[in-house]
Amino acid sequence: MPVSHALMLLAGMLVLALMLRPTAERLRLPLAAELVLVGFLGSELLLWFGLDTGVRHDSFHDLIFYVFLPLLVFQAAFRIDATLLRRNLFVVLMLSMPFMLLSIGISAALIYLGIAHPQGFPWVAALLAGAVLAATDASPITTRFAGLGVPHRLRVLMEGEDLFNDCLLYTSPSPRDS
Repeated sequence: MPVSHALMLLAGMLVLALMLRPTAERLRLPLAAELVLVGFLGSELLLWFGLDTGVRHDSFHDLIFYVFLPLLVFQAAFRIDATLLRRNLFVVLMLSMPFMLLSIGISAALIYLGIAHPQGFPWVAALLAGAVLAATDASPITTRFAGLGVPHRLRVLMEGEDLFNDCLLYTSPSPRDS
């Protein structure tokens, strides 16, 4: 598939995602759930009509890391209150870095000790499982904050911590880069 067709397909998907937001709000569904459902149905329709999207397993990593992840990270960055984030930067950085590492370590230790495999359970596997379990995504929670009357500072703290965690994830080297 030529690059121009791929860009047009991506632009069409973004327009469709923008058009689905009011539907998600009307049906009281999370937008992410509706996007996954429509994406799955759209891919099945494309395959049923015999169309090829050009996405292969070897380009999936680049699609996620260079197209979708920056959109998610920068969407959160545009939405956050910059002055309140700057005032609470120390707390946000403490939540997103040392406490995250501490949470990963505690989770890994509990997994390592809890499994108690007779031949031994590698620490690397426990650390990876701890990193997966400890990494949180605050966006499903913070989208509900406005309707619940949660203080704005708490929302900025959670969104800032989530933003810095996503930036750390996005800038960390991938296995393909080494």
